[in-house]
Amino acid sequence: MAKPNPTAGPSRRDVKEVTTIEPAALQEEFVRTPGDIAYWAEQYSVALEAQLTAEADRKRIREEVLLQVRQLLENSGEKATEKVVAAMVETNATYLAAVSADIKADVQKNRVGGILDAVKSKRDILISLGAHIRHSEELHVLRSRRDR
Repeated sequence: MAKPNPTAGPSRRDVKEVTTIEPAALQEEFVRTPGDIAYWAEQYSVALEAQLTAEADRKRIREEVLLQVRQLLENSGEKATEKVVAAMVETNATYLAAVSADIKADVQKNRVGGILDAVKSKRDILISLGAHIRHSEELHVLRSRRDR
């Protein structure tokens, strides 16, 4: 499987490859799934770190812009309500870029988390299928012995 671009996220092909069960290759799927889980768990950790960093940056930038706005207003001698100050902060280009980065990081974290959940579900389905197949084979053997 090709490694996804961390900024662009995984491709549909990558996601389909790790979340789809190939009925003719159950053993291979079962063997590959732990590695897929480990890979996507690592990707989730990377995405979570990026999201937490973006969130902290957004909060830090908001406070820096807030200080700048208050200083600007103080230096100009203008009086402003907290709503005006908040509006100036919320519309600041630097702050808006930080908000956008935080949103993108959160979306990526959720996307990778969903893939990880899907791969874990695939593992559970494979385990269930394996048990069902073993049970069917045991029944077949018992019926064969009985019919002799």
